Amino acid sequence: MAQLQGSVGLHGLNRKVDVTHVQEALRASGHSPGPIDGLCGRRTIGAIVAAQQRLLARPDGLVEVLGPTWRSLSRPAATVASRAAPAIANRTAASHGAGSAASQAPSASQAPAAPPTSSRGLRYTDHLPLPTRGSVNVGIRSPSNHAVIARLGTPRESFTQDCQPPTNQAFKKLVVTTDVGPFRVTGLRPAVESLAAIFLEVRRLHPDLHTRLGTAGMMCCRNVRGSSRSISNHAWGTAIDMKIDGELVPRKARHVNLGLQLLAPIFNRHGWYWGATFSTPDPHHFECGADLLATFHA
Repeated sequence: MAQLQGSVGLHGLNRKVDVTHVQEALRASGHSPGPIDGLCGRRTIGAIVAAQQRLLARPDGLVEVLGPTWRSLSRPAATVASRAAPAIANRTAASHGAGSAASQAPSASQAPAAPPTSSRGLRYTDHLPLPTRGSVNVGIRSPSNHAVIARLGTPRESFTQDCQPPTNQAFKKLVVTTDVGPFRVTGLRPAVESLAAIFLEVRRLHPDLHTRLGTAGMMCCRNVRGSSRSISNHAWGTAIDMKIDGELVPRKARHVNLGLQLLAPIFNRHGWYWGATFSTPDPHHFECGADLLATFHA
């Protein structure tokens, strides 16, 4: 069996040759990863999770180079057959009597293959564990209020827990409402332009997911939920809350869903931070990272 050079699956490196090896191994083990095309999409990740259900207490959809999932998938077929033979022999003996010729285990050429394990196809709204720190948002920082105000000014003079419109006239000139692919948004112009590029990549890599995307909003001048002092990055229109198939994973949830997991590496590549790793998890929330924000101008 080929050796992997990098991880495959959710938040994996997903080199095409490695994905191909994993897809081939999944199919050989009775799972259904979709076409053997080297592209790690929903069906491949669903097959990985299905394969992990008999290996891991918490399937994470990721095949590590030296991890238990790849060790199991790359086990030679002969090993599987040899393990199946005793069970076949025992069943035969029980049916025909221990001393009969029929009780002997069939030869390797006669032994039927072990029955395949069927793969349950994951839906984009299926729950998955929260990502571990270091698996996402690598090198990306959530911007502080101080940094955003220094770069863009303050959208309005006062904030509450309720959404209010911006009142700063200079700032309002930077706000646009436009189509970014799957829906329309209102937000800071460069953030909106970045979103359009993100969703273009989503459409290319995950066209079915692209059709299922929705939003709970982008621009909303308010404080962070539960705070009377910290301003939400939504106030500048540099954050967005994502829905998958109309479903919003709530703040403080201890899970994410497959659709958000697939979106996260794309948002990260464009410099956006995923709120799933906040101290208070906010899985539906994505915001412009500090370095990306530093390229914006008021």
